[in-house]
Amino acid sequence: MECAHLNISLLEPKDPDTVPLGEAPLAVMVTLGCGCPVTAGGRWDSRRFQVHALIETEADGCDKIQLMPVLKRPSEFRGSVELRSPGRRRVSIEAYDPETGLAGRLAIELVAVTSPAIRKTPCSF
Repeated sequence: MECAHLNISLLEPKDPDTVPLGEAPLAVMVTLGCGCPVTAGGRWDSRRFQVHALIETEADGCDKIQLMPVLKRPSEFRGSVELRSPGRRRVSIEAYDPETGLAGRLAIELVAVTSPAIRKTPCSF
């Protein structure tokens, strides 16, 4: 079984292309490269993992936020970011297990908007 890295997948925001201004949740799932979960108190204890997000904008520079493990949900880490102005943000989410040296990174782009676009579904009669 190969577990040479950590996988990170985005849980929230559900639609990173339209995130409303204000406090936005940021949640990720971190698993071993082999797919095994990380759990509080388990072999790969989520409480020792260091998970953070670097949020970068041209106007505001760079902020770093810590994502904390959700103890009752395997592999889930959560935090929030304050979006004060509209625009694009480059986000790099990094996870590291200091005991094993396993690490992973996920790069995404968030787009903060003043009001999310309403998606209209065509009616069929």
